[in-house]
Amino acid sequence: MRRLLALDYVLDHPRLPWLPTEAEKVAAFEALGIERRVLPQRTYRGAAGNIRRHFHLGLPVALDAKRAVFVYADPGHETAKGLRAWGAAHRELWAMLRDLGRKIEIVAVGRGSKETTRADTVLGNWARGLRSSDYDAEIDREIEWIKDVLCSGDERLIREVCGDIRGGLVRLAELQNRALRESGRGLLHRVGTWRSERLRRKMF
Repeated sequence: MRRLLALDYVLDHPRLPWLPTEAEKVAAFEALGIERRVLPQRTYRGAAGNIRRHFHLGLPVALDAKRAVFVYADPGHETAKGLRAWGAAHRELWAMLRDLGRKIEIVAVGRGSKETTRADTVLGNWARGLRSSDYDAEIDREIEWIKDVLCSGDERLIREVCGDIRGGLVRLAELQNRALRESGRGLLHRVGTWRSERLRRKMF
């Protein structure tokens, strides 16, 4: 069902520059200087050895000079766990694309109102930005610590912790950017859902 939903969306949006295969997706992102380790992946273990697959769900991705479109298809799961896991697997890639000047668009596809309504909530949270508790708490603590040190005016403490005020400001900016990436804030230009008419739930 997931593949059918994904195909239905692609057929309904033929003008988008889709990357049909795993190899084409990997090659397109590598051409932008993005390493394979950043791409969503899964390792399959078998008697013949391990096989690593990128974009292993086979979901649609479109890419051009201005934007990247990522499509998630919900085959009818009872929770949003799959959508959240998919987002987490792509977040570092989205951050790198954002840094390269691409606008990131996310579409969640479903065949019933239950799936699309649930996805609307999740995507809305992603677009608005997550709470600081959704990224590494250690980053949050270090940000607050450096702020306190800089605001203290204690030159000895500032030298000990930051080297100087400029060093403290640089480190603070690095941490805030890292927190921004890990939480997903500022990554997404547009989010939305799309309900398949050809595969709508009452037909199955």
